[in-house]
Amino acid sequence: LLLTATKTGSVTTTTTTIGGETPATPVYVAAGTTATFTVSVAASTGTASGNVAVTLDSGAAASYPLNASGVATVALTGVTAGSHTLSATYATQGGIVGSTATPLVFTVAQAATTVTWTPATATQPFSQAIGTSVFNASSGGVAGAYVYTATPTAGSPIAVDSASYLPIGTYSLSVAFTPTDSTDYSGSSATVATYPVTQATTAAAVGASTNVVAADGSANFTNVTDAVAALPATGGTIYIAP
Repeated sequence: LLLTATKTGSVTTTTTTIGGETPATPVYVAAGTTATFTVSVAASTGTASGNVAVTLDSGAAASYPLNASGVATVALTGVTAGSHTLSATYATQGGIVGSTATPLVFTVAQAATTVTWTPATATQPFSQAIGTSVFNASSGGVAGAYVYTATPTAGSPIAVDSASYLPIGTYSLSVAFTPTDSTDYSGSSATVATYPVTQATTAAAVGASTNVVAADGSANFTNVTDAVAALPATGGTIYIAP
């Protein structure tokens, strides 16, 4: 006995699409969600169910469930700044023919940095190093390097650090910040518009390794003011002896 039968009806096909990028221009975040997408599986009859496999760049596929409308929400975290490709595939299941979405290319922008710079002093005397209290810029906890420059009036910028000495004059100071993670963070800068270097006062104390003495070696002083005051009324000479 040979039985034959004919199956009638239509095949249920699907179309998978990726969209719903939120925010429209994602920015790198060190922790939390970078961007959210929707993957929609539209069936020719009925509603697709089950899961959709989503792949970011060349990584491993992750499974996301479809809701009652055949839509999966894909939240991406820890995505680096730059260009990325999101792919999605709905496998054949439950008698419904699967489909693959056209890959979506999207870009994550670098996170901006902001330099905070408030020097402890707005001026300095000649022959005094600039010091770390002036070059104290910070960038909100983002690791990186700071490069400082000083530009004299009508002059060219020169690289300086906390141990640098500047001639008498008026300067503008600048700092350029370069993040260690230059992929995910952009650099930034800040300026101090006016930074005068003035004449040193004669009352300024000399270093512990230097002596101020009279020309004949008859006295020893710890500062220039006392040495000058000790000179006779007719004047005289002092010098700094190493």
